[in-house]
Amino acid sequence: KRDLRWYSLIPAIGMFACVPLYIAAFRASDLTLAVVLIVAAGLLMGTFERLATLPLGFGADRLLIVNVDVTRAPVDPANRIPFFHQLVAAVAAVPGVARAGGSMATPVGGSSSLGFIDQPGAPPPQLEPGPVPFWNSRTIMTNQITPGWLATYGTAVLAGRDVEERDTQGALPVALVNEAYANKFLPGRNPIGETVRLLESTAPPMTIVGVVSDAVYVPVRDGVRPTLYTPLAQRGAGGPTALTAHVQISVRSSAGSPALLEQLLRG
Repeated sequence: KRDLRWYSLIPAIGMFACVPLYIAAFRASDLTLAVVLIVAAGLLMGTFERLATLPLGFGADRLLIVNVDVTRAPVDPANRIPFFHQLVAAVAAVPGVARAGGSMATPVGGSSSLGFIDQPGAPPPQLEPGPVPFWNSRTIMTNQITPGWLATYGTAVLAGRDVEERDTQGALPVALVNEAYANKFLPGRNPIGETVRLLESTAPPMTIVGVVSDAVYVPVRDGVRPTLYTPLAQRGAGGPTALTAHVQISVRSSAGSPALLEQLLRG
């Protein structure tokens, strides 16, 4: 079982453990510095403990993430997206797997894409504090997912519907947004039925069909950001970006450590 919130604690714990070892070598005049270091280490530990208690917006227990790369596999690039869906279905059928879903990014994985909302007639975007220097008032996180991915992470659909098998190329382009998106870009309005288009995109506008609970994609310290989810099957609307060779399959085990599933999945 891995708790993603504690990954950054090791340096702080090391600092706290090592400080007393150095005190013996200090002269009396250096004790003030030692005390300062101890206090600083304690404050750092307190900061990480507070970060570790922040809600992530998803369940991190019993999760296994499998990175799939079909660059060298004998899969026609035009058939990669359907192949990824078939692979997710096969993984979901493995004994011991409770749920499975595919995506381009995973929470707190550092791989989520950024997008910029097209808002005709709106004031020019303004720079805002964010996880990247160029974050502005129209910047959002984006992710492409398969049916079942949200359920795998325990991310709740609060209104409307989830991504479904019918959301394919040729169907109505759809999207789901999180609460942070709805509150920032559609305050006081029902997001269901609204449309969204990314800046400089040539694809048709996407119709919002669902609102989901917030989840952390950037470092926990940066908090929840407006997020747009779109069906993996509609990725790129048939353009070059639809020919991705990579996908991440997230697997939640029925019980026990998800590492126990590794050999089954390899087989």
